[in-house]
Amino acid sequence: MAGFQGLTFTVLPVVTSAGALNASIVAGTSRVAGILDPVAGINRMYNPTSVGFAPVGGTDTAATWLPLVSSISATSVNDQYWTPVPGNTVPQPNNKIGTVSLNLTPATADTVRASSVMQFKLSQNAFVIIATGTF
Repeated sequence: MAGFQGLTFTVLPVVTSAGALNASIVAGTSRVAGILDPVAGINRMYNPTSVGFAPVGGTDTAATWLPLVSSISATSVNDQYWTPVPGNTVPQPNNKIGTVSLNLTPATADTVRASSVMQFKLSQNAFVIIATGTF
């Protein structure tokens, strides 16, 4: 991807296959290169060259240009639809993950998005692209 040379990307689902909020998306440390959520219709990429910036290769880090995860949380949905199988003595959880709230803080060098409200309501099918390294 133009402008993203040198960075290392990790694509993370917001909800794991075990049905839990993904602990690998860490508030205060994770830098976001993009958000993909086909269910909610969100497709965001935070490539600095797309808004006219020119990261310095080998010097500028992901923290220089990419937004930081300031918080991530999920609502709980009480799902009473599925009842336990007759004869099953193991209690089944009724609470499932609902909407995932992801809040981002713009990077200090990104003056274009500096005043942006970066609060997203994501589905359980969303992916967050985390970036590390230098441009």
